[in-house]
Amino acid sequence: MSLANYHIYTDKEHLGEKDYAISFARFVATISIFLCHFYQYYCDGLTFWFNVSVQMFFFLSGLLYANRSIDDPIAFLKKGVKKILVPYYIYVIIACVIGRIWIPEDCTVEMVIKLFLLDAEGSYTALNNLWFISHILLCYLATPLFLKWLDYLEQKKSVILVLCVLLTLVGILVFFYKYAPYYKPWDTLCYFVGIVYGRMTKNWKSIWVTVMNLFFIIMAVATKAIYLISQNHMDEIYANDLADLQYQLYKVSHAFLGIAIVIVCVFIYKLIASLVSLRWFEPVLRMSDRYSYFIYLTHQIFMLGAFSLCALIPSQGKALFVIAICTLLAAVLLYWLSQIVFRLGEKETKNK
Repeated sequence: MSLANYHIYTDKEHLGEKDYAISFARFVATISIFLCHFYQYYCDGLTFWFNVSVQMFFFLSGLLYANRSIDDPIAFLKKGVKKILVPYYIYVIIACVIGRIWIPEDCTVEMVIKLFLLDAEGSYTALNNLWFISHILLCYLATPLFLKWLDYLEQKKSVILVLCVLLTLVGILVFFYKYAPYYKPWDTLCYFVGIVYGRMTKNWKSIWVTVMNLFFIIMAVATKAIYLISQNHMDEIYANDLADLQYQLYKVSHAFLGIAIVIVCVFIYKLIASLVSLRWFEPVLRMSDRYSYFIYLTHQIFMLGAFSLCALIPSQGKALFVIAICTLLAAVLLYWLSQIVFRLGEKETKNK
């Protein structure tokens, strides 16, 4: 089985069935972000590696819409914005009420306002992982236009198509660096690379898909090696001067690494599924797909900040177990609260 022996069709209209390989990659990303913030509390070096889940999530989010046909952009955006923001605001309201009551010195009014404006950078520690929401929301808003642009480019000859797509991705990166650096250019770019990658794996011949996959894997290894070498051997005299350059190298290497890990996860799942039945694992992946966003929203409050359970439980193993249970319960509760709001909104729309 080669690295090209799969196609990523995440839209049921194209696939006709669920792509559990993508679900597996998202499952890995969910566990990774959970462990990232857990080890962050202990200042463990593993945080650096598990943090690649951020780039994985951006790339996977792009893949989900790569082959989507959007006939009504307004309806698409309304549905998506609601799907993102309803759980977000329910969680923020609950967390901020608790924060204002128990830790008003950490959860200030200014921080609450910033959270409601989707600016989680600098918010109180328990919720600063929510910076991701404003970024993925921006990507989502740009999706219909980006897909239309790709539809137009796909009418060109293959060489011109590749060149135009690469120039488009470079243009997006330059735009964010120059005009919107708040949106973490390399992380955000992973979303659009995910869309392009999904299109390519659908339309390209298998040999070129293999070349593309190997390119991302080789670049991940090479850029990460360069980053680690530069980090370990950089002269202390020039450390401050080169700090920004090294940070950019870190973001570049993490972007390639996140994409490469998704590719490898999909390949490994497909390979194992071709050898043995994984139907027993499919319910776990369906649950992961349903609750992964809610796990992302809720997990950090139990690890970092004033409500950290790590501070109360001396054993790392026990702390990890208790936090995992609390996170799952919080995620399920948030999911059902969101469903109630969605149903109320649908009922109100029907009554109109």
